[in-house]
Amino acid sequence: MNGVRQVKDSWNAVYQTGSKYKGESPISFIKTIISALKGHDLLAGKGLYIGCGNGRNYIPLIEEGLDLTGLDISDVALQQIADRMPHLKVKLICSPLSEYQPSHNFDYIIAIQVFQHGNYDEVISNFQKVANLLKLGGLFFFRNRASDTLASEKYEVIEETPYGGFTVEYLTGSKKGLEIHFLSEGEINELPKIGLIPMISPYKVRTPRKLPESGDMVHWEGVWQKKDLG
Repeated sequence: MNGVRQVKDSWNAVYQTGSKYKGESPISFIKTIISALKGHDLLAGKGLYIGCGNGRNYIPLIEEGLDLTGLDISDVALQQIADRMPHLKVKLICSPLSEYQPSHNFDYIIAIQVFQHGNYDEVISNFQKVANLLKLGGLFFFRNRASDTLASEKYEVIEETPYGGFTVEYLTGSKKGLEIHFLSEGEINELPKIGLIPMISPYKVRTPRKLPESGDMVHWEGVWQKKDLG
């Protein structure tokens, strides 16, 4: 299990280099988010972006006119957003998801490449928190590492789940010492049990790694809607 301080320090160190996501365009999943919000008449709703980082995808969504709270564990990353767009400071919250207690529920929640941190129990806890924070009918936009990704850093597998997913501990690189979970299709298919029903069935996106690294990064993407389990 990752400690909050460990994850925070790791990401602060990454963002302090000043190069993380610098000059990179937002991922194409952003277009899916905007399209789905339009289709469900939620563009004017209140949203939460979990793991907004230094704004690579968060700022383009704000520029689309979304009312979007940015949540991240890295104060360094959030300060980089505030430095670029000072008026957003009131929308940024530095906290782990597990400790976040908003005063209202959300019409939609976005989590892009953030739920991989921790073991399977922690990942499931994050999904449950999302279900608790969403209004009925609200949308959940999710992207995360898939179990057929080949990690570029050295690692040790420390957990394998009955559904085909696994957790590793990185032994080198910027994530050294962190536990990272790779989600399987079987694990994704468990979400309806907590009231998250697929609206856009989860699919895999393969992205070639930048040289000198080899292999592909594979991510799950999908859109779920909160339904009443009763």
